[in-house]
Order: sequence, then C-alpha cells, then structure tokens
Amino acid sequence: MLLPTVLASALIVRSVHGYAYQGCINFSTAPTGTDLTPVAAVLNTCLATCTSSGYSVGYYQASPYHCRCSDTSPAVYEPAQDSSGTCSDGQASSFLLDIDYTFDGCASRIDTSGPTHTSFTSSVSTCFATCDSYRYASFSHLDGVSVCQCFNAIASETATTCDSNSSTSIYVYEHAPQAAASAAVRRQLKRRLEDQRRTINAYCPAGLSSCALPGDADAFECVDTQSDLESCGGCMNGAFDPITRAPAGGVNCSSLPGVALGGVTCARGECLVSACKLGYKLVNNRCV
Repeated sequence: MLLPTVLASALIVRSVHGYAYQGCINFSTAPTGTDLTPVAAVLNTCLATCTSSGYSVGYYQASPYHCRCSDTSPAVYEPAQDSSGTCSDGQASSFLLDIDYTFDGCASRIDTSGPTHTSFTSSVSTCFATCDSYRYASFSHLDGVSVCQCFNAIASETATTCDSNSSTSIYVYEHAPQAAASAAVRRQLKRRLEDQRRTINAYCPAGLSSCALPGDADAFECVDTQSDLESCGGCMNGAFDPITRAPAGGVNCSSLPGVALGGVTCARGECLVSACKLGYKLVNNRCV
C-alpha cells in the first residue's frame, strides 16, 4: 500500500526510535557532512547509518531524496506543515541521533501536573540532559531566549503547527527511562555535556565570558578575562555552567605577592607588573 507523501512523513516522524526530531529545514542550508547514497533512501536506514558512523545529527529528505550525516544542528529552521512536524516536499527533517527521547508533537499550550523545572538553555540536547530524570521535556523560543521545561505528566495540551521561529510553538518530547542505563545513552550524555561546555559563553555578549559568582550556582557575571584585573586569563570562580561547574582558570593580579597598589594591569589575559612594594624588586614580571 502506498501512502501519500505528507501522511507517510507524519508517520515516520513519530515512529523512529532513538532519534529526536528537531525541525524542518531547506536542505540547501543544511550544515556540511557526509551525504549517503540512495542505498539509505529509507528514513530508518539513513539515521541508523549516521548513528553507527558516530554522527550526532541526521538530515533526511524524502522527495527529492537526501540523507546527510553531520555533527552540527541547523542554525535556521522553517515552519512544518502540522503539529506532528511533517515537512513539505523540498524540505528536510533534522534529527538528533542516539537519543532516548521521542518527539510527541508541538503545542501552543501545555498544562502540566506534578513537579516541573524551567530553565534557559542553549540547545535541545542540553535541555534533554537537564530533564534526564523527568518523563517529558519541552523546548521553545521566547523573545530570542530558548526555554526548557521538564515535567512528569501532561494534564492537557493544545496542538499547533511546529515552527521554531514562533514563541507559541512548543516542541514536546517524551523520555524513554528504560534506556537510561545503556551505553548509548551514556555516550550521548557525555556529548551533551561537551556541547554545554562549548556554549557556556553564549550567556554573554561576544568577547565576554560568563563567570560564576561564589555562593550562587544560578548566578554569573559577564567578564572580559583579557583585561579584568581580578579575573585575568579566566574566571576566578569557574565558568558559569548549569550542568557542571568548570574549574577556576584565572588570576587575581591585585593579590600577587609584593605588588604595589596600582602597580599591575591585565593585558591579553596576563598580569603585567610595573611596580612593587617597598622591600621588593621587579624581576621578570614578578616582585621578589
């Protein structure tokens, strides 16, 4: 029996296991990667091949056929055709690979019951890591900020067309807890943490680092570690990271032994000493 293209696309988006749908894109804008030959013209075969080859993102287009394996998610998405994430002819579906979440659909409103956890996040994979102990995870964009919500039960929801460019389109995913202990999930969690570490500075403007504040795991300040006297070369209290606190890597130039008040600056991430206290002398940028 032949299914119409749109209906077939809607069914396969929901039926793929181990892969999480991210959205529809114009294939011409897909990040670079490895394009598979038509031998992988079936969605499951395409994504399974990408997964077994060690890639973290797969792109599939049914008509005309395309299958691409990559490690980069799209920068720009296009609206889908419905709440199931159906992509139109000429659009490709983007999937996160080796994931223990399945895509449930898009909603404009979700009423949850039981405990919830809401946070700002940098990517869908980081949201999954945050919601690892919950049954559901949702991801949406609100005024340019990515919002992640974790919860265990849905009381009601209102379906809407999937569109990551709209603040009223919430992508809902369901966790497969039985897979939590598998080696594949452990590998994926490691990859999510690495992704989070790569994006910890996304909270601050370009050129500034998001540095943790002592005593508050949810607070940070934006610091120019190339010129800041008290965090020269890195964050004195570690970089801000909601998942794992990065170690301290900076220097407080003003606390260097023997340095006179006002006798040190930070330039290009290094302390430059110009004057020492009485009884010390300047030798090789140090007061001895």
